[in-house]
Parts: sequence; C-alpha cells; structure tokens
Amino acid sequence: MAVIFLRKPKCAGTSIRSMLKQNVGALRPEQVHHYDRWDCCVIGAFEIELWEDQQWFKDAWKFTVIRNVWDRAISGWLHCPTLRKRPFADVVANPPQKSEDHYGWHHFARLQKEFLISPETGKLRANYVIPFEQLRPSLRVVWSKFGIQPPRMLHQNAGPSRHHYSHYFDDATLKRFNELFAEDICFTLIPAGKPGLYILVGEDPVELTVEYITGEEWEQRLMKGRNDPNCI
Repeated sequence: MAVIFLRKPKCAGTSIRSMLKQNVGALRPEQVHHYDRWDCCVIGAFEIELWEDQQWFKDAWKFTVIRNVWDRAISGWLHCPTLRKRPFADVVANPPQKSEDHYGWHHFARLQKEFLISPETGKLRANYVIPFEQLRPSLRVVWSKFGIQPPRMLHQNAGPSRHHYSHYFDDATLKRFNELFAEDICFTLIPAGKPGLYILVGEDPVELTVEYITGEEWEQRLMKGRNDPNCI
C-alpha cells in the first residue's frame, strides 16, 4: 500500500516533504509501482485531481495537515511578495483573485476545504489529518507506517518572525475575514471569530471526529505527551 502526503501551502509541506525524502525516499506519483509495500509519494494541491481517480490513489493511506485559519492567512500574506506589500487589512478587504494573482490566491485565499474535500464524494481525501499545532506528536503515526523512529524535525521555508496572528486583526478586519473564510472556519470546526485549538481524531474519513479544547487543556496534554505520546 502506498502512503501519500497531500501537500497544501503554508501547512509545513516543505518540511514534511524533506523529511519523507530523507528518511523513506519519497517518490513522485508516477514512480509508485509497488503498491503492496509502503512506498511513499508527495502530491501537491495542483496535482491531486490528476491522480485521485487512479485505483492506487484510492487504495493508498493518505495524510495531510490542516492549520488554524487565522494563523495560516497571516503566514500566506507574509509569504507572497504581491501581498505583503499591502496592509493586511487591505488584503482581506480585496483578496487576490485566481485569475489575476494565482500564486497569491493559492497561498492566501484558497480554502483548505477545497483541497481536503473531494467534490465527487463529499468526503475527506485523507485518512489521517494532522493539526499544524500538534505536528510533531501527530507525525509519529506516519513514521510508524514505515517502522522507523521519528526523525529530527525539520523547519524549512518558515516565514519571517512576526507577532501572534491575533495582533493583525482589528475588529473590522476580523469581521470581514470571518465572512470571507466562513466555510473554512466551519470546516475546521473552530467557533467563528474565536481562534482556538482543535484535535482531529481517527483515521477513517467517514468516522473522523473533532474535539475542541481550551488552551489550558492543551497545555496539560502537551505536558503529559512528553511521557506518553498516545495521550495527545
């Protein structure tokens, strides 16, 4: 069975791809031929529709990363040269359009939901969804598929140093942003207008559930996770 990393922008994709290449020899999709073993490949957001009808894609164990909507938007804004020249409030008021600034649209305005949900089935494309905020412990499930110990965590293509994402939202910008990204906010099941933490639980896309927890509860889980990673 192949393992597929469904990579989307500003969700640790460059770091995870490098870790897969270094530790399990990740392939290009067209190089995957041995479907009876744990071959691994990386498929980006622009490629997924080219492969998802293939039987090997359907049979594969697929994982991806989802990120806090507000935090991801700030990361995308600072990443794109055409966007970071403008005040964040202006980018939210006049977001990049696919036909005019495809790169900016892809990294800032494109919904995570569009990539993660198959338009044909209405179900999650991935078997395992990793919250960006708990990347390291959640990746242990991936490494276990290959029977290896978790490798050293890489941090590549990281954005510039910045304030916490809440620093960039005044009331008017937050209201407009929540309207613009309403589908993604509902999809990630974080209460609208209330940035928070979430845990996606389960490997079956049909039975995937989400647990919303407070920051204090999350800190407690992190402390326990140092001794027992299964508790996170």
